[in-house]
Amino acid sequence: PQKQAVRMGTRLINQNRYLVRGPSFDAFVDSFSCTVGDIVLFQHDIVDYDGKNIGGRIKGAGNDYRVEVLELAHDPENEIAWVQLDREVTIEAATDYRVLVRMGDDTKTEKTVDTAPGQTDVLTLSSAWSSIPDALDVYAFGVVTSGYRKKYRLVSLSRADDFTASLSLMEYFDEIYTDSSGLVIEEPVWEN
Repeated sequence: PQKQAVRMGTRLINQNRYLVRGPSFDAFVDSFSCTVGDIVLFQHDIVDYDGKNIGGRIKGAGNDYRVEVLELAHDPENEIAWVQLDREVTIEAATDYRVLVRMGDDTKTEKTVDTAPGQTDVLTLSSAWSSIPDALDVYAFGVVTSGYRKKYRLVSLSRADDFTASLSLMEYFDEIYTDSSGLVIEEPVWEN
């Protein structure tokens, strides 16, 4: 019983430490497919905490940047995967960026960006697409360490009207469920 109490206490302490943000919003009922308790990825330009993370819809993507974007001759040894965003982004030197694309079939693919510093709307990628996204597929782009695709737990879901639902989220951290504090409570010696 004491070990269980320590685990529960540690979880409550971790919840107080980590759970500080909880967005709520209305969405069309056909725009999400999750239920209460699910872990969801959430991205919105308003909750961009450091100004480097954006989302939207892609204009196009492919595996041969030289042919499809630059309109050069095909060179099988220099094929470069790419994605074109719906707006320009600023790539800074010595910063790791990623783009996460949700395909039309609801699968998600995350790619590391391998673009030179500067402003552009066409990103070159470090690996080829196994399935090339279509125009207007949803993307999230940003700095790897800043939470460009933040995890949240869906804590409340209710019908707002015929076509919309109200969703309430709470930040999700794996650390809430692990005891990394090293807290040890010694079992007292019991005498009969």
